[in-house]
Amino acid sequence: MITTRSLERHFGKRVAVEDVSFEVGAGEIFGLLGPNGAGKTTILRMIAGLIAPTRGEAVVAGIPLARRTADAVRARIGLLTETPGLWDRLTVRENLRVHARLHQLVDPDAAVDEALERFDLQSRGDSLAAELSKGLKQRVALARALLHNPPVVLLDEPTSGLDPQSARTVRDLILELRTRGHAVIISTHNLDEAERVADRVGVLRRRFL
Repeated sequence: MITTRSLERHFGKRVAVEDVSFEVGAGEIFGLLGPNGAGKTTILRMIAGLIAPTRGEAVVAGIPLARRTADAVRARIGLLTETPGLWDRLTVRENLRVHARLHQLVDPDAAVDEALERFDLQSRGDSLAAELSKGLKQRVALARALLHNPPVVLLDEPTSGLDPQSARTVRDLILELRTRGHAVIISTHNLDEAERVADRVGVLRRRFL
């Protein structure tokens, strides 16, 4: 599902990621473990086709990552960023519907209804995003990332700042992704978090240790 070989990213003279290689199969959760600034988010952004690697290569869901294939790769990826990035003045349902239309789903409303049920958000469908707790916002963001049923899911610090109950709910949803056969990469600086959900872990400080 995901293969990287000698992946690197430079920002000017600063090397953010150096010589990173790994593979993640379907139904597997791979943890990128490291402190802030270790390069975890940069790796996720490269795999998602948001920034180009300086060197190295990646294959995502059978597609070699390149500028000409970036749109096709992004269509096969669900990306959860560290901040949910919801539109506060839209309802939960409206936030999801916009994303469903961006992905040109055949029946956006049916996809939104299914996501609300799957993530136990039916009662909050008409709530403004601004009214939600951080834990609920994270659930909505995860539902949004999975609306188009992508084979690859990238999660950047998915439980950061959540209360214990909300963090547990999000972890359960992540484990469900493995059961459904998704290839998942989760970035975290929390060793306990990695041990709870990841099948394998790579310890990162610009490169794997």
